[in-house]
Amino acid sequence: ELYGLQQFQDDIVNLNAGGIEDFATTAVAKFTEVSSLLAQIGTLIPQELNEGLKNGEDVLGNYFDKYQEIVNTTLKNTVSSTDALKASYTALQAGFEGAAVDNVVNSSLKLLVAQGGDAEQIVALLKQTMTAFNLEASESGDILGKLNKVVDLGITTIPELQYGFGALGVSANTAGVSFDEMSASLVQLTKAGSTTSTAITKLNNLYNQITSGQITERLKDMGATFIENGRAVTATFDSQTIATKGFAKAAEEVYASLGKSNEKLRKALPDSEAFAAFTGVLTEGADGLQDVINQIATSGAKELEKAFKIRIDNDKVVQFSQVVNRASETVLKLGKVLAPVFDKGLDYIDSMVDKLAYLVENWGGVIE
Repeated sequence: ELYGLQQFQDDIVNLNAGGIEDFATTAVAKFTEVSSLLAQIGTLIPQELNEGLKNGEDVLGNYFDKYQEIVNTTLKNTVSSTDALKASYTALQAGFEGAAVDNVVNSSLKLLVAQGGDAEQIVALLKQTMTAFNLEASESGDILGKLNKVVDLGITTIPELQYGFGALGVSANTAGVSFDEMSASLVQLTKAGSTTSTAITKLNNLYNQITSGQITERLKDMGATFIENGRAVTATFDSQTIATKGFAKAAEEVYASLGKSNEKLRKALPDSEAFAAFTGVLTEGADGLQDVINQIATSGAKELEKAFKIRIDNDKVVQFSQVVNRASETVLKLGKVLAPVFDKGLDYIDSMVDKLAYLVENWGGVIE
């Protein structure tokens, strides 16, 4: 008798459908959880659902298949299809439509892998930023790529930026400050020692002071001038000046008009938070600030793709997650297949195991 044959026979004979049933039950349970999420998504795409019903299409089933394909290919199983569907739900809630939803989900989850955070919060941050600066949905990948650059250059994280940074964009835009300038300013403040939340508070105060026109009024009262093209020019620091000249240049002119005196600057900026923001962003001078602005301005979706790939290639935790997620996606596929015929499926499994056990019990007689 071959070694191990008896053990193999005993194992099969003792096999029952319990283990397989448990696995099948788990698969169906996981897909049921996903189905609940798909039902929520369905409430946000009623027109699509109605058209699908008329044509006999399984709209939500196809929706799941699409995002599982994105997870398995573009996102390389670094996240689960559940993560992708949750991000999709948030994107739909935020008002993204059609192909823009797929782009937002794809880029948001790549930023999640590259820098951490919460996918739903990242989508919310993206929407706040785009609304504040009147940006188009087609720019979502570039915006998320710039946020990746902010984390690389500053001392901050995506989870920290998720709270307050998007809202800061409203006061920044009103003050004539661009997204790139706002982002670079936060980088400089965190490098100078401010926490992300403190930096956001400081910048918000500065932007509100700019919008109020009070800084320009104080500069005028102080007789603050700088030399431009050989003549003395009264310094201004309002939204129009900043939008025209750029934040770094406008700030440099203000500082020059005050003889680069912090004492005089305090008179022009009596608000302590606004003063700290102004001096903090110029820690490395106007040229240093402008250099960071340029680095962020030239970042985008391509840089995010590189960061995503670097994390996959070098992070063992991410690599392990890929293995786990691949297995999870297989379980979900099985659950989707079994869910409609679950009870009949278990009966079939029972019957097949019984037949296999009967055959093995009689192998001895057949071999003899």
